[in-house]
Amino acid sequence: MAAKALCIDIGDRLTKVCLSIPKGKSYQIKNSFMFQTPENSVADGLITAPDIFAAELKKQLAAQGIQDTNSAVFSLTSGKVATREVMLPPVKDNRIKGVVEANASEYFPVDMSKYHVSYKLLARTAKGEDAGCRVLVFAVPLSLLETYFKLAELAGLTVQAIDFSGNSQYQALRALQNEGVTMYVNVDCTNSFVLFIQDGKLIMQRAFTFGGDELILSYMNAAGKNGDEYVASLQECSQAGPEFLAAGVITEADVAENLSRLVSNLARSTDYFNSNHWDIQVERVMLMGPCGHLVGLRDMIANGTGLETAYLDDIPSIASFANAVDSASFYIACIGSVIDPVDFIPPQYRTAKKKRRGPREKSDEHAIRDGAIICGVCLLASLALSGYAIMGYYGVRQEKARMEQEIASLEYTREIYDQYVGYQAGADALISLDASIDSPNDGLTAFIGELEEKMPSEILVLSATCTRETVSMNITVPSYDEVAVVLVQLRTFESLSGIGISSVAESVDEAGVSSVSFSVSCVYGTNPYIPAETAEG
Repeated sequence: MAAKALCIDIGDRLTKVCLSIPKGKSYQIKNSFMFQTPENSVADGLITAPDIFAAELKKQLAAQGIQDTNSAVFSLTSGKVATREVMLPPVKDNRIKGVVEANASEYFPVDMSKYHVSYKLLARTAKGEDAGCRVLVFAVPLSLLETYFKLAELAGLTVQAIDFSGNSQYQALRALQNEGVTMYVNVDCTNSFVLFIQDGKLIMQRAFTFGGDELILSYMNAAGKNGDEYVASLQECSQAGPEFLAAGVITEADVAENLSRLVSNLARSTDYFNSNHWDIQVERVMLMGPCGHLVGLRDMIANGTGLETAYLDDIPSIASFANAVDSASFYIACIGSVIDPVDFIPPQYRTAKKKRRGPREKSDEHAIRDGAIICGVCLLASLALSGYAIMGYYGVRQEKARMEQEIASLEYTREIYDQYVGYQAGADALISLDASIDSPNDGLTAFIGELEEKMPSEILVLSATCTRETVSMNITVPSYDEVAVVLVQLRTFESLSGIGISSVAESVDEAGVSSVSFSVSCVYGTNPYIPAETAEG
């Protein structure tokens, strides 16, 4: 990586730029700024108008006095980038790439000739039967990457690396080493990215296709602002206090409506994580990103998830990454893109090595003489090697004949081995069948039957996630009374040993009809509240 680099995070609405300099073994943001992305020049990470964007980027760099740095690192944010977490055998680091590329067509059912595949090693599991490599695999369209190299060429920049935005954020946040599970939420304009990190290890990540754009555009329409005032409107909505809502340009109800989709999806992500990780639970929420300080957002997330919610700015150690705390929070993807980026540079764009210069030409006379000497030496060497090879060939033929006789004499052992393999396969099948016969999930049929018989007719089960031990459901009912009815009826289920509820929220649709949504987790087993003789009856 170059001594200084421009870290650029290009979004549909905003473009964030940081000047990064080395600081020990890490990097620090020396200067940072953001500007409004030219209209219709970027769509979901794809630079549709590289010439227009390059002209605006050069203009902004000149305004900031950054003209002596031409090394660029891009942090790519796009829904076109496919990711998949896979578990590989315990191979060495230098062999992971070959394994990933060999199995890429199984991970992603697309024409891989149009994609560039890369990976990131997340962790290695303990030795034993479960040993392996936990790897996050990426597949990015080549047509998407080509637009960044075209942009760099037009802007007079050299591409040092192209990183995935999710990896950039993780590389910066893992150094914080917060205890327990922290849910980091990077709220941008048109998208949001969520990372669940425990003690510096990435447990799970999620991406949403919406952020603070709805609230900002609603405020701009109410205030009569034009499209060029997007950045100023974002700052007004982020630095607003009670007097901002009191002005009447936008109401508290408008804020709740525009941020409801983001908050509800964050709450569902928290419930999904907790229901699939019984040994660990989310303990806190950290907000960051350019839209992380939007008015009312922190209180809505705290109420929707029931978790302590704070800003990343509140962590003192985050200031070590930048010259200001807010710079670190807003430009978290730019900060991490220079630490350990994903290899998103296709082979055809790598810098070719310079060819070494050949020896000085000799005169024709010397060249003929030297050539004759070399030919003579080569002829003698070839005759000697041929003789050695012929002698070796006859020796190998004799050894082959001896081994064929020995193999023929031991042919009877093959039948014994084949019988052993057949018996072993049958024994393994019986062991697997015995292990799979008894499972708490066998009670799923009885649970569904009780669900149809005892639940009120007004219940609407939006989704259900079943495991060997539990079943988690997202339920919508007309009112809180039906919530109580559902819980009372669930406690009478003979197929359940316990239930849990979270995230009870009431909402009103456009027709004025109210409904209550909540999540419930059920554990298979014998109901302790029903006497044995009653259950049998």
